[in-house]
Amino acid sequence: MACEVAVMYWNRCVRFVLYLTILLWALGCRLPANNAQKTLDPASVQGCYELALSAWRPALSLGGDEREWTPPPKIQLFGVRGTKGWEAEGYVVKLAPGIEQSVHRESYWNPKGPRSIEIVWTTGFEGIVMLLTVETPGLRGRAKSFFDFDRQTQTADVVARKFDCATLHDTQTNDPATK
Repeated sequence: MACEVAVMYWNRCVRFVLYLTILLWALGCRLPANNAQKTLDPASVQGCYELALSAWRPALSLGGDEREWTPPPKIQLFGVRGTKGWEAEGYVVKLAPGIEQSVHRESYWNPKGPRSIEIVWTTGFEGIVMLLTVETPGLRGRAKSFFDFDRQTQTADVVARKFDCATLHDTQTNDPATK
């Protein structure tokens, strides 16, 4: 009698584990497709932006080094993948037409989810990373400094107002497709 109860119990346990395995497998096959996070379409944010930053926090006296954390005042995002240098890490971001070169010689941007992007400017040794959320009529988020040496990082709030690139007085183009 004890053996029959043990066998019945064992059969129930095996069936339960089998059903549970099948259920978890079925859910596992569906979950990635249902929960797959779409990334932002690069074409939806391409264009010109005027950048405004708050004061950097914490406030540090950096003298001439402050230009290392000063992004260009106006930029142009392209929905085209970069092909050379740091641009190859993502999509092309350039100075807006007519804007003077900043100390940052390399830059790129990448979608970071369905409503956010990351823009990186670097000298090769230090620079700025901005994580921005898409809002009407532009982008908003935070900038953070980075270094290849020991220095305290700083953060600043960022507002990027989208504008028509054609409104700039200089008609030169920064289109990477023409270079």
